[in-house]
Amino acid sequence: WTAAVLAVALTGLAVQQERLARRDWRRADGMVQADGSVLALHALAYSRAVGDGNAARSTAWLAGGGAAASAVTSAILFWSSRDPGSSR
Repeated sequence: WTAAVLAVALTGLAVQQERLARRDWRRADGMVQADGSVLALHALAYSRAVGDGNAARSTAWLAGGGAAASAVTSAILFWSSRDPGSSR
């Protein structure tokens, strides 16, 4: 059961990190002028928002991969622990 619980927890982390990434990128988009430029006053904040969004997206991908691996492990462990004589 531990692998299944880990899969669920990592899925939750992946979803949360994806939401953070989207929030950070929306914040960065709000700093872009109509002509596509960023004011020098906002350059550092824009850079930080994009960087935070990219980092959150990377974490989301890693957590999603871990969730998939944990789910597969859980299924394999469940299947291999079944009693061969049972009808289930």
